[in-house]
Amino acid sequence: MEEKVKNLRIEDLRKELEKARSQFYIFYELTQAMRTTLRLEEISYIILTGLTAHHGLGFNRATLFLVEEKEKTINGLMGIGPMDSEEANRIWKAIEDQKMDLYALIKAYHKI
Repeated sequence: MEEKVKNLRIEDLRKELEKARSQFYIFYELTQAMRTTLRLEEISYIILTGLTAHHGLGFNRATLFLVEEKEKTINGLMGIGPMDSEEANRIWKAIEDQKMDLYALIKAYHKI
């Protein structure tokens, strides 16, 4: 029984390691994409795409805010995500049908 528990723990650790490896790779891809531009709007889109893309971190929606220290305010810079579940399903289906990876999603920004 002790051996079975040990093997289950090892398997859990392998899964955690794979998840961490996958997330680090996503961050690597995003930093490589961010190096292609100096424009804040494009960098913001790359970050948000990485947060919301299925190939990225997979959040449904994301928003970036900038802190204005002099005015002591927080201003919305950019947000991304579907308006409702119907739009989300349509978008994800199109992404899957076209087999778009993270780079393809980021490249799509330039076509908008």
